[in-house]
Amino acid sequence: MPRSADNLLIERLYRATMAGAFSPVSLEGLSERERFIAQKLNQEMTQCDRFRVASKAFHHALDEVERFYDRSVRALSALIKVGRLDEVFSDTDQFCRSVLDIFSEELDFENCSIMLANADGKTLTLVAGKGRGDRYATGNSPVRIGSSIRIGEGVAGVAAATGEYVFVPDISKDARFKSLDMKVDIASLLSVPIRTEKKIIGVINFSHPMSGIFDENMINLVMILSNFVGQMILLMQLYGKVASWNEALKNEVEKKTADLKKKNAQLRKITLID
Repeated sequence: MPRSADNLLIERLYRATMAGAFSPVSLEGLSERERFIAQKLNQEMTQCDRFRVASKAFHHALDEVERFYDRSVRALSALIKVGRLDEVFSDTDQFCRSVLDIFSEELDFENCSIMLANADGKTLTLVAGKGRGDRYATGNSPVRIGSSIRIGEGVAGVAAATGEYVFVPDISKDARFKSLDMKVDIASLLSVPIRTEKKIIGVINFSHPMSGIFDENMINLVMILSNFVGQMILLMQLYGKVASWNEALKNEVEKKTADLKKKNAQLRKITLID
């Protein structure tokens, strides 16, 4: 039995709305009245699709803002905790280990490590590391605390030499990456220089087993954290110098006082004899 025009329009509308993604209703073979209805429906459905796309983009942007807000709050908490460490530690290496404990706890980094420049200004030495499952622990660990690379060598060495952060989305495609035999799964790597005023004293490395994991917002937060750590290390070094100077001054005063007492005793003896 031949289909009526009404049945044809209804079937096309049914197919257009059940396809998952809306497809315009064909106007072929429809009466003038039916074409008018179909055109209106096409316009409304097209507008709905636009609103749907805009809504997804809005929700995605909102999710990004919420994630950035959450990261910012946790970064602020990390800064506060790091700021209190100078009241506890005077050893730089121990301070760096505690910093990474805080970063790992507050910011949930997969793997992070700190390398500091040696006195010769030519090499970086791994002084602290933190990762999931405590893979950076000292002792019989898979990571070699004390391992060194030359400044300018590897991703971390380039960051230390240039004073700019280096982000490698996929280490398998970057010849600059140099493994320190850490036996930690790494796909993406971010190295950020640690500054004290205008001097680069080391780098903080963040790595992840997934490629391209660090976005621009995370990189900016990490740079703030690394600069703060650099200022804290500078304060600790200055405090150590002041403490050493005070100790030397104290010893010198005690020595001079002892010499003065000795000379006074000799003078008293001479006076009694005279």
